[in-house]
Amino acid sequence: MSFDFKSDLFKANLKEQWLNYYESNRYWIIKLSCWERITVQSNRKIKYLQPSFILGVLSVIEPKISEIILLLNEYTDSPQSVVKVLGLDFDPEMELQKRTETERRAKIQTNKTIPIQTESDAEYLDRIRQENIT
Repeated sequence: MSFDFKSDLFKANLKEQWLNYYESNRYWIIKLSCWERITVQSNRKIKYLQPSFILGVLSVIEPKISEIILLLNEYTDSPQSVVKVLGLDFDPEMELQKRTETERRAKIQTNKTIPIQTESDAEYLDRIRQENIT
């Protein structure tokens, strides 16, 4: 098996899988208090889930990652370091808010009206309007 855990694409896909899982299961994750630590930065609480919990979930949603986790564990001193290397050391609630905002902006962009590009289109529309008036 070949994984490039330094790959931005790999990390982005892993992040999306993790966020999808978290979003689908957030109720019980929050209820069970799977938080490792909570810090305050710029008057915002940032919650970090237990690294062992994150790695356990990853091994279920992406079974092939177990080999990477074992390899990384040989070179790092803690599960927290493995989670950092994989790019998953973040507050999932904040990331979901960012994702929602990004999706909202993308939707606004796609819903913008497309201006008429050519004169012939404008002339055609003018003719249709004139026919409807008379």
